[in-house]
Amino acid sequence: MRTLCGKWDVMLGRTDERDTAATADAASPAITGSTPAMAGGAWAFARHWQFWLALALGAFLRLWHIELTQFLQDQRNFYILAREAVLHHALLVTSVTYSIGVYSPPLSADLLVPFAVFGHNPLPAVISIALWNVLGVAICYLFALRNFGRRTAAIAALLLATSSVAVNYSRFIWQPTYWATLLAFWALSLYAGAIRGKRGWLVLNVVALALAALLHPVAAILAPVTVLAVLLAPRRPGKWDYAISALLLAVLLVPSAIFEVLSHGQNLRLYAHTFLKGQGRFGLGVLRSLYGLFGAPTSVDFGPQSPYTVFAHITPVLTFAAALLFAVGYVVVSVAVLRPAVAIWRREGGRARSWAALRAYAGDVWRGLRTDAGWRGALLLWLWVTLPPLSMLHYSVGTPPAVHYLLVILPGAFVVAALGMGWLLDQAARLAGRASTSWTRIAGRAGWVALLAALALLIAGQTVQSASYAGALATGRFDAYNFYGYPLAEMQAADARLGALQRQQGASGVFVVEPATPRFAIGMEYLLVGEHADRAGFGANCLVLPAPAAGPALEAVTAPNTAAGGLLASLPNSSRVAQMAIAGGAPWPVYRVAGATPLLPDERAVAPTTFVNTAGEGLRLTAFAQPAPGLLRLRWDVLGYSPTSDTQPALRVAAVGASGGRPAGTIAGAPSGTTDCQPTRLQAGETLFTWVHVPAASETSTSAAAITVSAGTIAWDLPTLGPLRLLTDRPAGTPLAPLTPSSDPYTTLPSQISGSAVVVPLS
Repeated sequence: MRTLCGKWDVMLGRTDERDTAATADAASPAITGSTPAMAGGAWAFARHWQFWLALALGAFLRLWHIELTQFLQDQRNFYILAREAVLHHALLVTSVTYSIGVYSPPLSADLLVPFAVFGHNPLPAVISIALWNVLGVAICYLFALRNFGRRTAAIAALLLATSSVAVNYSRFIWQPTYWATLLAFWALSLYAGAIRGKRGWLVLNVVALALAALLHPVAAILAPVTVLAVLLAPRRPGKWDYAISALLLAVLLVPSAIFEVLSHGQNLRLYAHTFLKGQGRFGLGVLRSLYGLFGAPTSVDFGPQSPYTVFAHITPVLTFAAALLFAVGYVVVSVAVLRPAVAIWRREGGRARSWAALRAYAGDVWRGLRTDAGWRGALLLWLWVTLPPLSMLHYSVGTPPAVHYLLVILPGAFVVAALGMGWLLDQAARLAGRASTSWTRIAGRAGWVALLAALALLIAGQTVQSASYAGALATGRFDAYNFYGYPLAEMQAADARLGALQRQQGASGVFVVEPATPRFAIGMEYLLVGEHADRAGFGANCLVLPAPAAGPALEAVTAPNTAAGGLLASLPNSSRVAQMAIAGGAPWPVYRVAGATPLLPDERAVAPTTFVNTAGEGLRLTAFAQPAPGLLRLRWDVLGYSPTSDTQPALRVAAVGASGGRPAGTIAGAPSGTTDCQPTRLQAGETLFTWVHVPAASETSTSAAAITVSAGTIAWDLPTLGPLRLLTDRPAGTPLAPLTPSSDPYTTLPSQISGSAVVVPLS
């Protein structure tokens, strides 16, 4: 049995028959009782087949069908900042806002700038993130090999390479997708200094942790681990280490400092308000997220028709197995941390009750930590995987911490899981080797083989599951509007097909009717409309038709069952010219609209009423309809808008239900309905339809509607600092302001101006 176990340990990576020397200051003895073999030098890992297997699996799962990455609201917000910084030759001083309203440091967008230089296609940036995470698998192996042995390195790297959550968070643009590799570098440098006493480790450690925290402040929770490592290190960092670390940290914080100056401390005030107001509660929701860290994306992402739903019954088994390994490993590491402290207490402090005795005991523990590399290694690993979830026991009311916050403990969590698996294998081998009866030996051998088989099945299951997630996208059998959205490649293909159809139809431009949900609409707008001067995009609550003098144009409807799509199908000057098949949803109807749109059968003309600003830009109301109870459709002529590359029009149409016919003066009636219409551009002569809700006549005494219009612009915030042009994600442009109506006093058509509103009668 010992021979069999020994051969399989070689296969697993616990030992290497060619590695005869070992490091004397390794961290693993306190945890596994074995010493990692590193006789091959710094490049010993290159001879390990487990390393190459983990690297190959990690690369395959992260790069296979990477063109099907999701590109939604968050992804667009990061990439467009990088792109606008390139187009405006500006220095980024913020990235997007966090959920609490604080503007994040610019690092998450800065990392995308080198790719944005070459165009608006985000795919190269996504590939770079995937490759960065493949590097993380390699660094995880190297870290575990140097500090916990080859077997632990093999298991940890294979678990990280195939974990569905780790793979998923390696395949799209977001802040936490950089964490696993950054924190692997952080851990590698941490143990180089605190365990092996190497020089120069602090600079790399501080920079890696600072970069992780600049991506998201959750990573700063690990700062106490770095501080403790400095105190425990056999060789303390020198003055130059502190000086260089402080200098690099200051350089990294310069953009954020500039923003604080420009905004008069806006972020600092928000942080103070958020963390000092004392709201929130304690709860165990983080444990559910911690369990989910070892799981996979759910089949809900794609809808019930996706082949990925087959994993709905398999995922719980794989999640439980991976989480169980972590739980076992956590107990093993915890015991490794506590056992020496308990031994010292029993030997010297168990009977002590005075403060002097307790101080002496604490001193003994501290000296034990300073002299025992294995104890230090166990403590640092335990703190790495404990501090983040512990800090998240308190959270905002109704907002339990999500799984992605716990990505900060990767790849440490898989190192802990690998140690748990190694401990189980060792127990089974010991049982077989020390058994007094043949039945006990057989049970030990069977248990050892079963554990090994279970590990292989877990890794294989995670591999298939992770690959199936991307494979389900490739089949096209999913619902894009369920959660995931349309994949990037599908949107790029739709962009190309719209361009070809425009040339075929001789259309002057393309108008894209976007879905109502911003999660899907914003990324779609960037890919289908952005940087196309002859295209415009708008939400499904409004419809822009081309100016008659501009020639025919195409209108593509990207979301089914929208009011805009239904109206397009009924217009007399509109004809369907294509049904664009698209994976993930119903075909997109594309209409060719030419000439002026006549008054529709269900419309009532009103006295033309203009809502304009001082520059003569605005809208003219000409007709309205009631397509359904409580719903108004308003027709507008666009007046005087001149499209620019730096601004986007913002319109807000409100309707207040009023009682008693056509009141004069202030309208005091039923609650109002509001519609925000933010087309990417408007041009004079175009026709705009907007839909707005008012209370139905059957529900209230409403017999008229008072309509108001507010207008403004959306623009990029481009402040200057001396010769530098800066870019932030703060709202800019002109805020919404009410437009004053005016109408032809000689018309006999229904409508009446009342204050800042025009009142139209309802049927």
